Amino acid sequence: MRRLHLIILSLFVVSCSSSMKVDIVSDPPQATVYLKSKKKMKKLGQTPLNLDSNKLRGDKGFHFVIAKEGYRPENVLIEKRSFPAQGEIFTKLEPFSVSTGNSGGSRGNFTGKVQKISRTVASIQSQILQKNFQQAEVIARDLINEYPYFAVAWNLLGNAYYLQRKHKEALQAYYKALEFEPENKETKQLIDRIERVPERGDR
Repeated sequence: MRRLHLIILSLFVVSCSSSMKVDIVSDPPQATVYLKSKKKMKKLGQTPLNLDSNKLRGDKGFHFVIAKEGYRPENVLIEKRSFPAQGEIFTKLEPFSVSTGNSGGSRGNFTGKVQKISRTVASIQSQILQKNFQQAEVIARDLINEYPYFAVAWNLLGNAYYLQRKHKEALQAYYKALEFEPENKETKQLIDRIERVPERGDR
C-alpha cells in the first residue's frame, strides 16, 4: 500500500515585537534556508542562520523552506505579527529514501526499487520522445504518488505539461520540483521561459 508523506507545517505563536530576530538551526547543520514568497524561492543562507525580520519581505508572514541534499525539505510558517522577539527555530531533517514501505528492508530490495524508478523514468522519457505526452503525464503522476519527494518526477511531469502547452500546470510541477532541488538551474530556466510566455499561450 502506498504511503503518503506529508511535510509538517509549524506555526509559532508568540507576542508581537518591533525588533524581531531568530536563529534557524537544523540537524544536520549547513542546510540551506529559503524564503518562499508566492512561487519564488530566495536563498537566505545556511544553518545555523540568524535572521532579522526587518530585512525580510512578507505582508502577513514568512514561509521558510529548509533543505539539504539527501534529506526531505522542511517547511516552517510564521505569522509576521507572531515573529519571535528573540528565539530559535530548530528542525530535524529526515533522510530521503526511495523506500516508501517499512524501514529495515534488505539491500537487494532497495536496489530493486532504484531499478524500478530508473525504468519508470526511462519510460516517461520514451513517451515524451514519441510525443505521447498524455501517457507520459499519467506515468509521471503515478511515480509522484509513490515518491512525492522525487524532484525528477515533478520535472518530467512539468515537461509533459509544457509540451502540451499546459503552461499553468507545468509551472506548478516545476515549482514543486524546485522545492526539493532549489539549486536546479535547468528547472529555474524552464520557469523563466514559461513566465515570459503571454497568457494566451495557455490552454
